[in-house]
Amino acid sequence: MMLIARHAHTKEYMDANLARLNDEYVCPGCGESVCLKKGKIKIAHYAHKILANCDASSEGESALHLQGKLALFQYFSKKYKVT
Repeated sequence: MMLIARHAHTKEYMDANLARLNDEYVCPGCGESVCLKKGKIKIAHYAHKILANCDASSEGESALHLQGKLALFQYFSKKYKVT
């Protein structure tokens, strides 16, 4: 599950929770287009539009592990103004 992507136009890193459904995003690892999946059942995340062989995608991480990664991203983004 990919929690962070880059905005296709501004190149800014974007947390899936804060992303807008009508914007365009790309994978920070391979640069391919991703779509935002934001609903009421699963946590917000991105997925490759075309199945890609990308090393940046996570490999079956637990929900707790994903929450930890997201918390670290949010903390350091605020501390260092990540763009």
